[in-house]
Formats: sequence, structure tokens, C-alpha cells
Amino acid sequence: MAAPTLSPRPRIIDTDVHNAFADIRAELRPYLSRHWQVYAERHGIVVPSTDYASPVGVQREDARTPSGGLTGSDPAFLFTDHLDRYGSDTAILTGSHVLGLSVHPDPDRGYAFATAYNQNLANRWLSPPTVSAAPSS
Repeated sequence: MAAPTLSPRPRIIDTDVHNAFADIRAELRPYLSRHWQVYAERHGIVVPSTDYASPVGVQREDARTPSGGLTGSDPAFLFTDHLDRYGSDTAILTGSHVLGLSVHPDPDRGYAFATAYNQNLANRWLSPPTVSAAPSS
């Protein structure tokens, strides 16, 4: 009779990782057309609120970046602090700043900001093969 073999450790997928921008205007600007860059300089990049207020807050204070930056705004720190610490193999990024883009009242502006967000996300966050993104619509 053959000796039993151990199954490999199951993959752990964190399906709700909130990545964030340290400076949304600076980080999205390179991905916006000239028209929307001018608009953002004049009016800012405003994403509608989802009107969900958590009674305990949504940002983990223990996960701020070493420089004191916003939780989820430093890819390298997020990967080592969160994924490595908890043994996750894969992260699905959901985006802290853009949850309301899908309900933006101006479809052209919403599309421009969502496209810029997705391009920034791909360039800045998706280099490790263990990260997936939930694209903004």
C-alpha cells in the first residue's frame, strides 16, 4: 500500500483589499486626456460618495505606510504588511477612492476617471502576478 500524500496548502485569496491613492489628482493626471487634466486642475477629481458610513471606520490604522501615508497607498508596503503577514497568495484590489465611480452622474467624466484609474492600477499595482483587480466601471 502506498503511503498517503499530503495535499498542497490551499491557496488563500483575499477578495477585499482596498488600495488607495496617496494623491488622487497627481496619480490620475498622467492617464487623463488634456481636456480632463484641465478639468481636474480647475475642479479636482470628485468621485461620488456611496453614502456608506462605517461606525468603526474603514481604514485600518495599523496598516498606515511607514511614512504615515494613507492605508493602502503604498503597493510594496501593502504586499509585505498585509499579504505576507497573513499568508495570502492572491489579492483582489477593490479601490478605496473609486467605489462611487459606477454611479457618477456625468457619464463622460465617470468614464474618463474610471479609465485613468484602471490604467494607473495596471501600471502601479499589477506587477506581482498574485494581484488581480476589480476594474472600475
